[in-house]
Amino acid sequence: MESLIDDVHGGWQVFDRDGAKIGTVYDVGLDYVQVQKGIFSTTNIYIPFPAIVSTADERVLLDVLEPEIKNLGWDVPPSD
Repeated sequence: MESLIDDVHGGWQVFDRDGAKIGTVYDVGLDYVQVQKGIFSTTNIYIPFPAIVSTADERVLLDVLEPEIKNLGWDVPPSD
C-alpha cells in the first residue's frame, strides 16, 4: 500500500469503484488524501489510505461507491 500512496500527487482525479468521479486530489497527508469535490462550491473529503485500491495514469481508484462516502465520516480531517 505504501508505494501506492507515494505515487499520489495533487491534481490527480479520484474515482469510486464503479468509475464515477469523486473529485481531485488537493493534498496528501500522513494517512489520508484530501480531495476537493465540486468546481465552484468545493467540499473537502479526507480519504484514508486503506480505501485506495489502485493508482495509475494520474488516477486514484477507491474501494467504495460515491453515495457511501457521505456516511463514512470523511468530511472532517482525521485527528493525529
